[in-house]
Order: sequence, then structure tokens, then C-alpha cells
Amino acid sequence: MSFLRARSEEEIVSRQDEILAAGETLFQRSGYNGVNFKAISDLATFTRPTIYNYYKNKDEVLLALLQRELVSWKAEFTAKIAAVDCMTGEDYCRYLTQSVKPHPNLFRLLAFLFSSMEDNCRLENLRDFYGVVQEAFVCIDTSVDRFFPLASQRSRRDFRFQVVALCLGLHTMTSLSDKQTAALREIGAIDEIPAFSELFSQGVLTLLTAMERKC
Repeated sequence: MSFLRARSEEEIVSRQDEILAAGETLFQRSGYNGVNFKAISDLATFTRPTIYNYYKNKDEVLLALLQRELVSWKAEFTAKIAAVDCMTGEDYCRYLTQSVKPHPNLFRLLAFLFSSMEDNCRLENLRDFYGVVQEAFVCIDTSVDRFFPLASQRSRRDFRFQVVALCLGLHTMTSLSDKQTAALREIGAIDEIPAFSELFSQGVLTLLTAMERKC
């Protein structure tokens, strides 16, 4: 397979999309350890050396995937809340839960961000990613300011960090592998794994209730 350098922005974007699609397939199939440039090239239409023209290593591929998931979630949540004029705490919990549910990779990838991805990615990639993170935080801040304006500024600011922590913790605890589930069941630690959506919605409602009490 010969290498032809991309000659236009459209070709560059197309190749990046192909790399990300292959990386996403491998991540969903085999997790973090299953993603590597050889495996990506086996699924793509170009050779492994070509991938290095766009990404330094697999962590930059995964960071780009994470950034894409975050952009997609932000767009969906923004559209949801723009369609309503007011919300109760229960309504907000339902909308937020419905918006994150289709994005399991968002939380799976976030789990690796702090352990390895950050150290292995170039500064400019991290800068671009955290710019998207900031936009996501602004999205949450705007929604809380709009629907719960009487809450204190401090409690509204803390809410976004608490929601992210809640997402990460609950998704990790409710998305166990078969091996993890088997080990926990053998020691009698669990009978049934609770659904993420139910626990997340309850958790967000608890946070909102506490926030409103500080009005």
C-alpha cells in the first residue's frame, strides 16, 4: 500500500476521521490496551507510518475521540435545554441523564485521561481538549444559571465539578467487566449491578436539592 500525502483540508479531515473510527472500534472491542497503530492501520486504508502524520501516539487518538464525544454531548444537551422555558429539579435530572446515556465512551475515555493520556499527549492537543472542556462547563453553568438562579454563585460553580465526579464514579462502578463481576459475586459483594441512569439521576437530584437549600 503506497502513501499519498493528503493534498487538501478535506482529505486531512477524512483521514483523521478514518483513524478515529478505527480507534473507536478497537477501544469498544478491546479497551485501552487494544488500541495501537498497527491495529488501526489494519482497519484503515493506509499504512501505519501515515498515522504518525496526524497523531503522535495512541493516546492522542483517544484524546481526539474523547474531545469528539464531549462536543457531541454538549451539542445535544444544549439543544435539549434550549427547547424548554423552565425546569424543575426532576426535569433537569431527566434531561441531563438522557443526554449522557448515549455517550458511554465519554466516561470510559475520561477514566484514562488522568492516568496516562495527559502525560503522553502534546501540549497543543491538551490545550485544544481543555478548551472544549471549558465550553462544556460553560454549558452546564448556563443551564444551572437559567433554571436555578436563586442558588448561590459558589454552589452553582461547585455543581459542575460534582456532576462530572458523579458521572465518572458511577460509570466506573456500574460498567464492570465480566471478570470484575464474577470476582465480586464470588465474594458475595454484589447480587445485581444497579443501572447507571437511575443512580446518576438520583445523584444529580441530590446535588440540586443541596444547591437550592443554599439559596
